[in-house]
Amino acid sequence: MIELEFAFNSPGLNTKLKHYQRVQLRAKIYEAVSSALWSLGKIERYPKARITYTRFSKQPMDRDNLYSSAKFWIDAIKKWGIIPDDSEIYLDLICQNGKGGAATKIEIVPLAQ
Repeated sequence: MIELEFAFNSPGLNTKLKHYQRVQLRAKIYEAVSSALWSLGKIERYPKARITYTRFSKQPMDRDNLYSSAKFWIDAIKKWGIIPDDSEIYLDLICQNGKGGAATKIEIVPLAQ
């Protein structure tokens, strides 16, 4: 199991971002995930995994925006090779709201094939 925690979160689809803002956000998330995984040392690779994505904020997000806010995080995890792909064949994604200041928590648990 891999647990990652970050002191910021990402917006959903209702937040209008300009192209350069989206590019900056993606880079920030990729860098944060890379740094967190690098600090863990040896990275496990899972043929199939359950990822629980918890987005903390003062206001809960509706379901479609919550899942869209997870995209860059999941893409970064996939880029590191922890999961082979982000399709439902390899990934069971659970997204949930958490109450508190802006933060993100990601738990990656291997599943039997």
